[in-house]
Amino acid sequence: MAQLSEILPYNIEAKLQREPQTLGQLLQGVKVVEQHGYDASLPIHHISNNSRNYTSNTDNTDNTDNTPDNSPCNSHDSTPDNSPCNSLFVAYQGVSHDSHVDASALHRSAAVSPSGAMVRFIVAERILPADSSGNRPPHIIVDDARKAFATICNNYFLRPLRSAPFTTYYTPPGTTPPAPRPFKSVAITGTNGKTSITYILHSILSASGYTPAVIGTVGVYFRGKTYSLSHTTPDAYTFFYTAYALRILGANALLTEVSSHALHQHRIYSARFDVGIFTNLTQDHLDYHQTMSEYALAKRILFEGYVDYGVINVDDSHGSHLFPDILEAGDCDAVPFSLHPQEPAQEPAQEPTQEPAQENSPQPTTAPYSLASNPITNGVKGVEFSVRIHNTNEVFTVSSSLIGMFNITNLGLSTYTALLLELDSNSIRNGIANLKNIPGRLERVGSTNIFVDYAHTSDALANVLSAMRDAVASTDNNAKLIAIIGAGGDRDKTKRPLMGAVAAKYAHTVFITSDNPRSENPQNIIRDVYSGAVTPDNPLGTSNPVFTEIDRRNAIARAIAMMKKHNNDTLIITGKGHETSQTFNNETVFFSDALQVQNILLAPTLPDEKQSGNTTITLTALAMQTEECNHKYELPCIKYAMETDTQQPQFILSATLDSRNANRH
Repeated sequence: MAQLSEILPYNIEAKLQREPQTLGQLLQGVKVVEQHGYDASLPIHHISNNSRNYTSNTDNTDNTDNTPDNSPCNSHDSTPDNSPCNSLFVAYQGVSHDSHVDASALHRSAAVSPSGAMVRFIVAERILPADSSGNRPPHIIVDDARKAFATICNNYFLRPLRSAPFTTYYTPPGTTPPAPRPFKSVAITGTNGKTSITYILHSILSASGYTPAVIGTVGVYFRGKTYSLSHTTPDAYTFFYTAYALRILGANALLTEVSSHALHQHRIYSARFDVGIFTNLTQDHLDYHQTMSEYALAKRILFEGYVDYGVINVDDSHGSHLFPDILEAGDCDAVPFSLHPQEPAQEPAQEPTQEPAQENSPQPTTAPYSLASNPITNGVKGVEFSVRIHNTNEVFTVSSSLIGMFNITNLGLSTYTALLLELDSNSIRNGIANLKNIPGRLERVGSTNIFVDYAHTSDALANVLSAMRDAVASTDNNAKLIAIIGAGGDRDKTKRPLMGAVAAKYAHTVFITSDNPRSENPQNIIRDVYSGAVTPDNPLGTSNPVFTEIDRRNAIARAIAMMKKHNNDTLIITGKGHETSQTFNNETVFFSDALQVQNILLAPTLPDEKQSGNTTITLTALAMQTEECNHKYELPCIKYAMETDTQQPQFILSATLDSRNANRH
């Protein structure tokens, strides 16, 4: 996977010769409480909220030339006449550090950024102290520096979500310039479904002739290439920079997953999207938000000035409360989505007849769209449903290879959003039909009956496992569903037993294993999940056996060995989906569920479940690359070899790490 810095290399950005903005321009929209030495005309070449981005330059205190080796600032920070480059620093109280402590020192020491820009102005949440001469650094005081920094980033990168076309583009070789059309932007929030919706909308927009981009859990996805991100929604600087870079490169639509953390921390503050989507709210992230109420309030922020339209899943209990709240607040227009067919409201007749309403009959609505009363199809080969556009009475049917009722909700929310973006029904139908799978979301490994999925909450597990169990049963009543589950360390512990209970309810066999233990003991995490799976209602040894296996590779190998005994059994490996790493303590190692499966299937023999205690799986540093794996995953493949000097089979995987790291639990 490519690094984000590769998306718009500095040597390309330098060719754009973007003029520096003034301090006054950058502070547009920032609520200023107090000013000290403010000069609106001061040109700003660099911005940061991280004091570690600067180095002391005390030998250059006369401020006549503040760039290293007298060179101009790099990239877009350049000044052709070699005049000083100016940096704006934003200080605020963090979780573990208060950068107000650094702010005055950065100014006094003439600290410079890597590009040679010197700290000339500071944004702070409190007045900065004066030096021994009574002089204070030039600064303004704001109520919330995080909001201020996000607004400054938005201005610095030319408000990249604005609908007006950019006037400057860089067209890479082999690509065509973007069509001159208004920019489309969508933000998706909710516990589950965000990634699926971004990829569904990406396919619809592509079918409509757009060049869309995605920012989310999988990373930045643009023109068939994925760039890595450390968070689902990156920090303010990275978010607005990425949106700017994508527009420079020709994107004319942006689909963004917005996490509750990002909303609470104001990472996208001042951004304005055409449409915001609320998918659902189920238990997750309570290690951060503490309560479901606080979690819900964080999600609600998206509809308080960030979007023009809100598409709300009112089948979700939180969505059913959110929808009327949005209508009452009036910050955006709200459109409800429901799986239950609705008919457009009719004007009452002159002499209405009072008849009792039929139970489960279509209810009238003032919404612009609804699912038509045509039967919904949900099977192993995919789903199908129809949508009615009320003002034209047009009804069109969409078909998708995605499976499960939860995906009908994802597809329906995407369809409503596409209509709000003024995309036509043919493009919507074609875009949905063109999408065959979503990375790490019920993604089939090759042509096997093995799937990987990112589900890491009890609700997501219930959706995925119930859909898979129904699909398995429709193929063969005797076929079994085997599930591998786990839970992340240093995260919400209260959801672990809930996940175990759901897995034991829907899967015929469950393996509980390590996900990303982080700093926790993986045995403790497995014990928490196991406590929900094995209860008086589901004791170990019933028709739904539950196994524990601390090593994720061993768990996958054992599960595959079990399913291979019955041709129609299905295995689903949950928790990591598209991810290609596993984290132990402070160390991250290479790990891909899909590649593990591929290479276990290449092994000469598979471990017998009865002898699994004597079977070991280790890794060596024998990196083997194949064109096929690099093309699909952009990672080295893993190959198995047999050791002949052991009585029990020992599988040796080659990867981009050594056995010392791989065998850590």
